Amino acid sequence: MTVLQSLVIKLVMLAITAGILYWAVGVDGPEQEQVVQSPVGLETTDRLKAEVPAADDPGFETGREVTVLTPTDGPSKPALRTKAPVVAPPRRSVTFPIDLNTATREDFLELPGIGDKLAERIVAYRKSHGAFRNVEELRKVKGIGKKRMDRVRPLVTAAHD
Repeated sequence: MTVLQSLVIKLVMLAITAGILYWAVGVDGPEQEQVVQSPVGLETTDRLKAEVPAADDPGFETGREVTVLTPTDGPSKPALRTKAPVVAPPRRSVTFPIDLNTATREDFLELPGIGDKLAERIVAYRKSHGAFRNVEELRKVKGIGKKRMDRVRPLVTAAHD
């Protein structure tokens, strides 16, 4: 078999594959229902027709755009999903340095690298062991290692420091 024959066979196989894909996808395939994105979800064309005036209606406005999305089979695409935006809670105004012996759980949450669980551990440690004698004692709390301590050290103080 020559190189030319091999090339012709590969081109024929490519053409057949492209034809099968073209047939399976169906460029002119069945018309899909059109939907309009709304804050609540997706609405069908019937509702769209009821809400958008026809061109010959007296209330028809020119220049308005209506975005129409067509659904696909299978799971919805990200463009068709509606999700509420993630809103961060408002930050509290905290003055630094924070006193380890009087700070609340919410005050500890303002420190870098301190989350809910760790803030609760710090408060629990203070209740069980008494007041912090110095800032370095904070290292005894489970979850506060050298790196986290280096980030927190300039932002905290202890009444006995």
